[in-house]
Amino acid sequence: MKKHVTFKSLLIAAGFSLFGATTFAQWTDISTGYSNVELFDVKFVNDNNGYAVGRNHTTNFGYIFKTTDGGSNWTVDSVANTFFRAVAMADINTGCVGGYDDVPASTEVIHKTTDAGANWTLEANTIAYYGIEHMMFVNATTGYATGYGDTFGWSIGVYKTTDAGATWTAVSNMASTIGGDFDFTSATNAYMITHTGASAGTVQKSID
Repeated sequence: MKKHVTFKSLLIAAGFSLFGATTFAQWTDISTGYSNVELFDVKFVNDNNGYAVGRNHTTNFGYIFKTTDGGSNWTVDSVANTFFRAVAMADINTGCVGGYDDVPASTEVIHKTTDAGANWTLEANTIAYYGIEHMMFVNATTGYATGYGDTFGWSIGVYKTTDAGATWTAVSNMASTIGGDFDFTSATNAYMITHTGASAGTVQKSID
């Protein structure tokens, strides 16, 4: 059930000197009323419309927050037995949130909206990997996600959609590797951070 909450961060402009002192940017957290919800990702499609996702570790509910006024007010949806870690929007109406079912995970979880977050539909499990950590769309139909591959916590799975998140295909699995964030400069040119535990991190590149 949707609820209405106040959830706003204030950014104080900085970088100027006054009487010889430099004032730096500061962030102020204002309580959402959901103090036990740990947030993991945030995406804005314009100045007013944005989403944030996370999880309550005590109740094991996943949360999707939405704002239409630049963060002054937020509505929230919650899903049982879900750990939301990522959100990506293909346009103002269509997008996906992703994560996994629990810790340690047994399956990935992807919910999709086509009405700007008014409703979210659980997509069928077509990946057979353990979970989603990061997501992004490179255009209105093509998107990518990374997360746990065939070994929870110690492999990277890379997933792709070409129908705006309705279905996803596993396109890569890297064993004995932990993944980080990734970025695409085009539909085929991608960069991803990885590491293997105590060793130094690496930057991986894909051109296909």
